[in-house]
Amino acid sequence: MIVNIHGGGYFYGDKELYRFYCMHLAEYGFAVINYNYRLSPENKFPAPLEDTFSVFLLDIRKCGYIYGLDTDNVFMAGDSAGAQLVSQFACICSNKTYADIFGFKLPDNVRLKGISLACGMYDIRRRSDADNDFLVTECEPFVEFLRQKCIKTEAKIYGKKEDVEVGHVFHINLRLPVGEEANRDQTEFFKLLID
Repeated sequence: MIVNIHGGGYFYGDKELYRFYCMHLAEYGFAVINYNYRLSPENKFPAPLEDTFSVFLLDIRKCGYIYGLDTDNVFMAGDSAGAQLVSQFACICSNKTYADIFGFKLPDNVRLKGISLACGMYDIRRRSDADNDFLVTECEPFVEFLRQKCIKTEAKIYGKKEDVEVGHVFHINLRLPVGEEANRDQTEFFKLLID
């Protein structure tokens, strides 16, 4: 099962923009949960994380029971702001002290196995800039950080500088062959982590 968190700079975007992308992920054999979270500035942080917690607490448990889904192999995917939210939620899932700050306790019958982060921002102190994806410089330092922590990590920069259509969140454009490649790589990584 893949839980997708949409991008949009925390202030726009919704699940409708990601419906075809999520249906595409389902073609790889995954059940996909695609949802809306409360946006800023009307809603203050940690509203998106609270909404994600609700998805895990209510929807995954309910869907797993009703549809017989494998809640021992739950993955998350996100891009742009969604990637940052996925990475933060993964920290909550793996660090009880951090989870206690938010008051979250995930259900025992749901196990987060892996995450996919695309075009995200992970260090708010750094300014990112590049020709095609303005956040591409975030990738390598974050990958190095994860590898230093012995976290199984795969990373890839897609396209070339001259490929102007391969920009920020390119992978949701299902007409791009490189988007298809990125989505296939993402799901193949998830499959490696399934028990």
